[in-house]
Amino acid sequence: MSDPESETGEDLVEIAEDEPKRTRHDAVTAPAPPGKKKHHKKHHSHQKKKPKESTTREGTEGSNNTESTEEEYEEPSAASLECVCCAKKPKLPPGKLDPATAQITYTKSVWSRCCCCLFPTKRALEVFLMTLLVVNAVTCVMYTVPSFFAVAVAQNILAPTFLPVTLLYVIVLLGIMTRAKLTEMPQSRFNVVMTCLSLTCIIFYISPLMANHAVVSVLPSNLESSFPSYFSSQATPPPPSPQAQPFSFVDWLKNWERFRGLTPNPSSDIVNMTTLPYKTVVDHGIRECTSMSREWDPELFMQVYRPKNITNHPSPVIFHVHGGGWKVGDMSWTGWSFTYFLERGYTIVSSQYSFACYGYNGQEMRDDLEDAFEFLATKEEEWDLDMSRVTAVGESAGGHLVTWLAYTMGGAFNAVYNVYGPANFELWETIPYRHRLKPGGGDMPCDTGRLSTLYDLTGANCTKAAYRSISASNFVTASTPPTITIHGAQDSLVPIVLSEDLHERLDDAGVENLLLKIEAVDHVMDYGYNGLPGQLLRYSFERLLAGGMAEGDDGNHAGFVGVWLVFSLWLVLGIWFVSLFVQFGEVLKRRGESSNVETGDGAGAVQMNIV
Repeated sequence: MSDPESETGEDLVEIAEDEPKRTRHDAVTAPAPPGKKKHHKKHHSHQKKKPKESTTREGTEGSNNTESTEEEYEEPSAASLECVCCAKKPKLPPGKLDPATAQITYTKSVWSRCCCCLFPTKRALEVFLMTLLVVNAVTCVMYTVPSFFAVAVAQNILAPTFLPVTLLYVIVLLGIMTRAKLTEMPQSRFNVVMTCLSLTCIIFYISPLMANHAVVSVLPSNLESSFPSYFSSQATPPPPSPQAQPFSFVDWLKNWERFRGLTPNPSSDIVNMTTLPYKTVVDHGIRECTSMSREWDPELFMQVYRPKNITNHPSPVIFHVHGGGWKVGDMSWTGWSFTYFLERGYTIVSSQYSFACYGYNGQEMRDDLEDAFEFLATKEEEWDLDMSRVTAVGESAGGHLVTWLAYTMGGAFNAVYNVYGPANFELWETIPYRHRLKPGGGDMPCDTGRLSTLYDLTGANCTKAAYRSISASNFVTASTPPTITIHGAQDSLVPIVLSEDLHERLDDAGVENLLLKIEAVDHVMDYGYNGLPGQLLRYSFERLLAGGMAEGDDGNHAGFVGVWLVFSLWLVLGIWFVSLFVQFGEVLKRRGESSNVETGDGAGAVQMNIV
């Protein structure tokens, strides 16, 4: 007879060899009754699969469970998903945790990724549209060196187009939310988020307009009070069909109607355009310009735009100098419209000048423009020009050069219109780094050599005396021509303090002047024909050219009423949205949606229940 104890031991060894390695799930499984043989899990493949499971167990046990989960778990369909916001809840899928087995039982199909709002595929177009609206709204207030041009496009071109679309979209969303009473949770969350974003975009679009209400309101009276002697001395009649008011909201909304790029390209029906060389310069042998600069040519050219329908003979002249950081651009560059003034009988002359990236300093650039003026004077009779009525205008670097030229030519110009051009480089040198001009953004101190614009403009003479020698503000006298400067308060390239300093000096010298400070706009703010800065520029420049106010300039500001109507509508929509949002919170409370988090013993397991 065999020993019972020995037989029992052999059986146990045999069973142990036959039994698979236990996991935590198996540990809580009731043992098989005595005498019944254990089976491998694969023998029960015909049985119903367990619910999908996920654990955070480590080691071998965790690996086995992970493999099982990967094999059995299938991503739920989009129609059955419910969003779980990772900002408020753990990233693990919600479910019921069994502490004994560390298994999670899912109570409903959920979207287990990190998202705060799940949207149906059929509304993807709305998400794309909202992305455009939000990006444009943020760009409207992104006053930085790399984005200054994008700010002008966003404010003056895209915002007028997006504003009506956004208003209509908000009204539709609020109508849907009111009708549904926020009973469909995923749709309601989507609508709430989209409505909130839309209302934010609207206020971003109209905030630059509202910020300038005071500027628009007082502009006619400021013009009349700032130039009493100059206006009374000009016996010429105002141009036909002047812009009736400083700003029109209706025109702002129709910006695409007369959109123009950086080049004027006036129609041949209204203008005779002539391009001819006026000077040959000495080659300095330096080639450091970019693709945006004109190609090297020892000859400097002048473009002359002569209107075909001239009501007054001879024609008054606009002497234009383009901008571009003293390194890029060409004589056809401008943000404002040549065509508008050509239609009113003004001859426009725009001249090239030598660039710093070809080795020329500021004094040589100024001398080029003086030569251009003298060449133009020789064509006075041939082109039927009134050289006693020449007004200087330039943007940015062109504003600096043309203001400097007009202040040092002893009465050659009867007025100056400076469009955000720097006028004091001694002060500019003390301005923080982000306000120094260089293509690509920013600039370096003068003593860094060719990396610095000041180094180029001063001809490598980094002294305060050299800075003053190229600064228009240093040449202000009692005989300086009347001056208007239009400048953005948030200009990230040419700080507004430079223009404020210039006009303080003009005031001290008794020169008639006006600083038109536009709030909430950046550099190249005049880009966009019917943008707010573009309309203010035309209105004020036209009065300066004509030497007086036009009939009907009585301070009528009806054009701004539309801005406040939109703001009032925004307030109404906001109150409507808040009332629905309160109801939305009450619905959530009644539904009792909650998320509970617990930690299992030593395992870091998470329980999430959605009831």
